[in-house]
Amino acid sequence: EKFTNFINSKDPNAESYFNLGNVLVQMGDVQRAISAYKMAVELKPNDINALYNLANIYDLLGRMNEAEELYLKVIKTNANFDLAYSRLGALYFKKDNVIKAKEMYEQAIKINPESALTYFQYGYILEKTGGLVKAAQIYQKASDLDPQNAEISYNLGNVYISLKDLS
Repeated sequence: EKFTNFINSKDPNAESYFNLGNVLVQMGDVQRAISAYKMAVELKPNDINALYNLANIYDLLGRMNEAEELYLKVIKTNANFDLAYSRLGALYFKKDNVIKAKEMYEQAIKINPESALTYFQYGYILEKTGGLVKAAQIYQKASDLDPQNAEISYNLGNVYISLKDLS
C-alpha cells in the first residue's frame, strides 16, 4: 500500500508501474497487478517486459486470446524475445494448434539455442503428438544443456521406453 501511494504521489512513469505490477504479482494480487502493468503499457506502449508479464497473467487466467495478442505484440516489438515465442508455443498447444506451437518453439530455439527449458517444452509437445523419435532427440539436447534436470531425464526415458515398445 505504501509503495502504491508513493507511486501515485510522484510523476507517473512506466518503470514504477512495472515494478508495482511485479510486487503485486509476488503478493498474489493479480487484478491490481494487471492494472499496474496496463498503466505501464499506457505510459510506454512498447514496454516489452510489461506486455510480456501482462500476457503471462492473462495466460494463467485462461484469457488466451488476450495473452496471444500481447505475446504477438512483444514479438513484433522485439523479434528476438525468445521467451515470448516459448510462451506463445505453449499457448498454441493449449489451443490445439500444434503446427503453430511447433513453429514458435523452433523459433525460440533459433534465437536461444542454449535454453534447456525450451527444448524440454518442445520435446513434450512432440512426445504428446506422437513424434517420439524427434522428441527423443530434442529431450536429449535439453539433457545435454541441463544434465542434472531429473524431469528431462524422466521424460527422455519414457520416450525411449515408448520407442522400444513400438519396435
